[in-house]
Amino acid sequence: MRTADDAGNWSSVSNVVRWEWILDTSPPSAPHGPKADKNGEAVRVSWNVGTEADLLGYRVYRALGPGGTFTQLTSTPVADTVYDDDTIPEGATEVAYQITATDLNGSESPHSATATLELILPTPPASPITVEEAYPNRAAPRPRSRCRSSSHRAGRRARCSR
Repeated sequence: MRTADDAGNWSSVSNVVRWEWILDTSPPSAPHGPKADKNGEAVRVSWNVGTEADLLGYRVYRALGPGGTFTQLTSTPVADTVYDDDTIPEGATEVAYQITATDLNGSESPHSATATLELILPTPPASPITVEEAYPNRAAPRPRSRCRSSSHRAGRRARCSR
C-alpha cells in the first residue's frame, strides 16, 4: 500500500497486509421450545432465544389443520422471541407453528419442532324457539269477537269474523 502526504510526496510500498477470515456459511441452530397459546383473538407463539453471535432474527411459519402445508407468516425476520398471529382464517380448528432462525449472512436454520394449538370454536347461539298456537287450543283464552253490529248486542245471532 502507498500513501501521499499534504505536499504530494508518495511513500514507498508498505508490507503486504494479510487479512484472514472465515466466511460463516453454516446456518444457526433450529430454535428450541416453541409454544402456542391462545391470546384473545390471536395465537401467541413463543420460543427460546438463540445463542449465535450473528443471529439476525426469526421467521414464523404456520399450517392450518393436521398435515397442512407450512407457509411463512413473517416477511422479514423478527427480533423478538414472541409473535402474535392475528391472521387465522375463520373456521380454522387447529393451527401448527414452526420457527427458523436467520443469521446476518441470510442463512436459515432448520425448522423447529412443531407447536400445535386446537382452537375452540365458539358455540353458535341456539336457534330462536318459535311457539305457535295450534288449532284448536282449548287452554288458550278465546279471542274476543270483532262484531260491532247492533243485532249482536241486542241478543240476536250475527255472523262475525274472529
